Amino acid sequence: MKHFFSNKTHVSLELPFGWELQEEIKNSATYTLEFDEDLEEDELKNADGLRFFNPIWSIDLFAMSNSDSSNIEKAAQAVLEKQLEAQQLLTKRYDFIDQHPSITIVLKYKDPDYGGLVGRHQSFVLVDDVLYSFNGCMPLELFEEGGVLFEDALKSVRFIFNH
Repeated sequence: MKHFFSNKTHVSLELPFGWELQEEIKNSATYTLEFDEDLEEDELKNADGLRFFNPIWSIDLFAMSNSDSSNIEKAAQAVLEKQLEAQQLLTKRYDFIDQHPSITIVLKYKDPDYGGLVGRHQSFVLVDDVLYSFNGCMPLELFEEGGVLFEDALKSVRFIFNH
């Protein structure tokens, strides 16, 4: 596992080797998994011949007007209400991430940019008056085996604030 810390998000977490920080801007950090250069081109395609996109893990922060815990439910509901083609909710659960209330939803949908099915693992965590969104996406064929890495990443999350 590889440790990451973002000064922009104040999140410490671990991702498997091969993941790299792609971008870190105000209130967000994005990590990607680059495919092995030694893979054959046909190994990078799904059954329909679509080339896989690199898996993504992003963290985004949203300022809330209050610390009302219903904010995490509203955020999860907004994702589920998005008009995504062929969207299917796989699981929804309430939990805690680093001792803060959270909701995690796992769904699959047809991504219009990719053209194929995508697995999405999204968690919302409320820390004081900031809503954190952890979003992991990858082609569905990879998600069925690799989606567990998003769960492992969430278990490693620590919020670190310098006072």
